[in-house]
Amino acid sequence: MSISVIVVNYHTPLLFPALIEELKQVSLVDEIIVVDNSQDFRGGRSASWMQGVDFIVNDINKGFGAAVNQGVRCAGGDWILVVNPDVRIEKGCLEALITAAKHYGSSLVGPRFYWDDRHLFRIPPATGACFWQDVATISSQYYGLDADLLSFYWILRHERFWEATEPFVEPFLSGACLLVEKKWIEASGGKLFDESYFLYYEDSDLAVRAARDGIRPLCVPGANAIHYYDQSPSPDQSKSTLMDSSHYRFREKYYTTTIPSLNGEFLDNSGIADLGEISCPPNFQCLQMGYAETCYLEIGVNPCLVPFTQAEIRESEFRFPRDIWDRMAPGQYFGRIRGRISGIRKVVQWKKLP
Repeated sequence: MSISVIVVNYHTPLLFPALIEELKQVSLVDEIIVVDNSQDFRGGRSASWMQGVDFIVNDINKGFGAAVNQGVRCAGGDWILVVNPDVRIEKGCLEALITAAKHYGSSLVGPRFYWDDRHLFRIPPATGACFWQDVATISSQYYGLDADLLSFYWILRHERFWEATEPFVEPFLSGACLLVEKKWIEASGGKLFDESYFLYYEDSDLAVRAARDGIRPLCVPGANAIHYYDQSPSPDQSKSTLMDSSHYRFREKYYTTTIPSLNGEFLDNSGIADLGEISCPPNFQCLQMGYAETCYLEIGVNPCLVPFTQAEIRESEFRFPRDIWDRMAPGQYFGRIRGRISGIRKVVQWKKLP
């Protein structure tokens, strides 16, 4: 039993040495294939981390899914590990994934992710895509009840995801790190991803196809990885444009009706404290209750905070780590302090400057 690792590069060469060296230490890894969509590795390969690594250098950016499929065609392992260059595989992660896959008979498994090396922030489960979720997201922008219920259900899913101690079925797994059985790929036509998705939603599509083939995608709590997240630059089109295009492709492929539109005024967000445009990480105060309660700092990119990245607050003040802040892309963010019992105590917004 062996694992072939496939990593796609798009202007992220500085992230590779640490990841490749970690992968080389895993005895299950038989080969490492780097598919380069930006010609960063066209020249000489004298660096020590490059030794024993196979490179496929494309003349153009073929997209993430197509690049992964190139690697799959060259891979000789029994299992394929697709991993982003901004991911770090923690010790024992691959062993836990392959053990769970074999024990439970699943051809598609993935880890849980932290946002940082210190495990301060927990990354949410993959949002995936479906019709009711799209409708709920639109409705939550107009109606407070819908916004509250969507947030409520997402919190339940987040808690289930992070409180599980045994492998569990997840409807969607993150494409940042996936372990897939090669024989299922071959039985499905030899391609892991649908190449009509240039970037984004190819992992959601994969989960749907797996479910239709009777495969239960498993998340494995004993497998941990770090995902520094969103460290690749935008291709020629903006990431939001590519995401919208892929989302439309997903709807077109699986649904025959259109998403309804709503008219009227958006929800008033005046109750959200505005920190303004900032270039330094903010600190968050946690109001203490008269009883012991677990409190969280949760951060997202929309007022509903679906999804959110979560850190547990253990002191009266949470100082946002500078290294995590520096990796965050410029743009609009929302944060909230939430008690496990008392609920949402405070919501803030800010615009991170470059």
